[in-house]
Amino acid sequence: MPEIEDLRPAHLPQAFSLARGELWPHRMEDWQMMLSLGSGHALIHKGNVIGTVLVWWQGARQTTLGMVLVHRDHRGRGHGRRLVEAALAPMADHHIMLQATDDGLALYYACGFRAIGSIRQCQGVPTQRFSTPDEITPEPFDPSDLDALIVYDGRARGWTRRALLTELTVRGSAWVVRDGATFLGYAVARRFGHGVVIGPIAAQDGTIARALIARIAEDHPKTFLRIDTDPDLGLVPWLADHGLIPVGEAATMVKGSAVAAGPGDPRLFGLASQALL
Repeated sequence: MPEIEDLRPAHLPQAFSLARGELWPHRMEDWQMMLSLGSGHALIHKGNVIGTVLVWWQGARQTTLGMVLVHRDHRGRGHGRRLVEAALAPMADHHIMLQATDDGLALYYACGFRAIGSIRQCQGVPTQRFSTPDEITPEPFDPSDLDALIVYDGRARGWTRRALLTELTVRGSAWVVRDGATFLGYAVARRFGHGVVIGPIAAQDGTIARALIARIAEDHPKTFLRIDTDPDLGLVPWLADHGLIPVGEAATMVKGSAVAAGPGDPRLFGLASQALL
């Protein structure tokens, strides 16, 4: 029987190879960042990593779960459930969120999750310039505003993500829209997978979100871009018109209570990633 161990940096080369075998786009740098922000487990068979799961403690009782993978030669034996249950064991009183592909739905339902929505993955090299309203002018993020950005993001996400946003704003570039000292939106872009992911994106409305995306796209001409967005927020047709084609959908699932933005709160128009949310 394969054994479950804590996921360590020494496991990452094999985890990276395992994911590449499934055509996952993550670079080694992406794996390293995700492990540095959270913790996980590795499924070990004869000294080799044949499965992974990671978790990120986002708040006092908020957790996200992702990077659940079992080598195809070892599937159908309950190993995925063993990994997920090992990750969930310390979090009996937590509210846990994840994004599930069709292949994982049965597993997560069996582990007590329920679906509350979906995310559409849009990607490609833009085929035309993104236009932006003249009255909305994104400006570069000032690191001195990190605390305010974290508070604003928390209103959209539903919990505080200090470690994640600190890391992303250092690794990537961030833009904000504001009215005086009041944030109206922000977006972060960073290297990921085959190109650049734009996310998180939080904004008061779709017009501001589109302005932020357009500004970031200007910095990455002829670059493969990816945005993971809630199709109910209306960006998907606009992104497709500009060459970022919908290529996949994942179910948003929770175990525990779901957190929803309230009236007047910003909406999350783009994820940091389907794992980190």
